[in-house]
Amino acid sequence: MKISKEIGDRRGEGADLGNLGSAYSDLGEPRKAIKFYEQALKIFEDIEDPYAEKAKRWLQELESS
Repeated sequence: MKISKEIGDRRGEGADLGNLGSAYSDLGEPRKAIKFYEQALKIFEDIEDPYAEKAKRWLQELESS
């Protein structure tokens, strides 16, 4: 993620945050996962990336659990 930030790769940064969210979700830590998914969603929405919809689904799945 640090490299993505340094080179200005916003999509990569969003993907990195989403991956961290997935890792925390798999570890059974939904609050931490939600934190990272929300950050990923913000970036994806800012850059109008289609992955914004995927990030929304990740959040919905965790919040409904």
